[in-house]
Amino acid sequence: MMKLAFDEVAPSQDFSNLPIHLELRSSNAAGFVRLLMLTPMLVLLAFPFTIIAASAAEPTAFSIVLENPIGAAKALAGLTALALLVAWPLQRVLMRFGARRTVVITKQDVVIRDRAPFRARTLAAPLRSYAGLAHHVRTSLSGTRHELILVHSDRRKSVLLAVADRISQDTLDRAKALLELPELPARQLYSRR
Repeated sequence: MMKLAFDEVAPSQDFSNLPIHLELRSSNAAGFVRLLMLTPMLVLLAFPFTIIAASAAEPTAFSIVLENPIGAAKALAGLTALALLVAWPLQRVLMRFGARRTVVITKQDVVIRDRAPFRARTLAAPLRSYAGLAHHVRTSLSGTRHELILVHSDRRKSVLLAVADRISQDTLDRAKALLELPELPARQLYSRR
């Protein structure tokens, strides 16, 4: 799985028969909010680079660098580190826009197709290689969100099966019976393998 959070799962499943076809999408609105939060950092980062570019045209700029190469190297290293600190979250935010995951679960295997800007990947695994199903509850300032997750030892292959305000035990039992997998505690999602 690409490190993306998916907000929507369609169609909603009743877990009555296989194969299961799911389309997962990430919210573009959340991506816009994160991008707006990063904008002040981008502006602040552009400021020192603009000053350096403007002063590089002056004839004395090169002589200043030759007089103090260690100071120039430190300044360049600091600006590079700052640029990387901003580039990493910016890259993650931009990858959310248009991110989609298609999942097909049959009696034998699970096929996952991830598509995001500038990236596509297909993963497949036998259904028997999955450890089980976990009912996970996420809380945030927006409220709670219940998730039903098909757990694999390779986190990239774990699959979000359902998202709702509430997932009943009956829904979990139907999914366990259909996929013939046990229920796992939600902490299993966070264990290192």
